[in-house]
Amino acid sequence: MKNLGEFKCPKCGWVHAGISEADAIAAVTDFNEYFAALSLEAQADFGGNPTTLERYTRCFRCGAPAANFLPAAPGDAPVGCTLQVVIAPNTRVLVELLETAADLSAHCLVSKADMARMNELCDRTQEGLPQLATATCKIDTGGH
Repeated sequence: MKNLGEFKCPKCGWVHAGISEADAIAAVTDFNEYFAALSLEAQADFGGNPTTLERYTRCFRCGAPAANFLPAAPGDAPVGCTLQVVIAPNTRVLVELLETAADLSAHCLVSKADMARMNELCDRTQEGLPQLATATCKIDTGGH
């Protein structure tokens, strides 16, 4: 499983590690094959039921949809803690942020280097979401 960054539930603040949907499907398949080979007694140790992809689409703590998670900031999760995994939020969020930045370009001073960096982040979406959280925009107040 490739860690796609840390994401924070906006409802309860719990931090999760993001993985791809393909990795989540593989994890479900692997666990369910293992689970099926267990005795009923051993299956009871896992709640008596195989796992589902649904488990990877919601906050481990409060059940909020992972699609609404935000990139976690440094310090949101204690160093060394274990993070439950969720399917990383849809890259549509990054695209919407970049489109919004383009729409605001008449009111924002964004250097060519910053725009190139934002485009690079868009191209590398899986790595880009956590990094975009630190992006800033200076409002052009016309000298006022």
